[in-house]
Amino acid sequence: MTSSMEIVNGSAVSEFLQRVTAAASVYREIVVCTPFLDDQMASAVRKLAVSAPRVHCGFTLLTRREAARRVLDGLPAPLYRWGRSIHVCHRIHAKVYVAVGRADRDSEAIVTSANLTIDGVAVNDELGVRFTGSTPMERLALVSIKSAVHKWLH
Repeated sequence: MTSSMEIVNGSAVSEFLQRVTAAASVYREIVVCTPFLDDQMASAVRKLAVSAPRVHCGFTLLTRREAARRVLDGLPAPLYRWGRSIHVCHRIHAKVYVAVGRADRDSEAIVTSANLTIDGVAVNDELGVRFTGSTPMERLALVSIKSAVHKWLH
């Protein structure tokens, strides 16, 4: 992981998901905020939703109703168990992916135009900014982004 802000394309979102799923124990919390998910990316989000709590990592998905259904359809029952993790917001349009590390240096965020779809992560020309928690300014940005997303949950 690089230690500076960088401009990224849509593939960075797919890489983020793979990275945080493989090492969820490194994080305190993972937040995925996207209005759209396709079936393939919903599968990846389900894998993260199941694996993160097993290592005491919080997981939050903020998305629209149809995308939430795609994720919920494949999650283990009972579905009410997922009400604290998966939130529907019909007006959401932001695409934000945040992993809050147990150590600041492991934190990262991506703010991007890329939806969590195959087109968004592999086909379309997308643009975003990725940064880590390696500097005080980046840590402040991470906290601010996470706070903004959490306000949408209420």
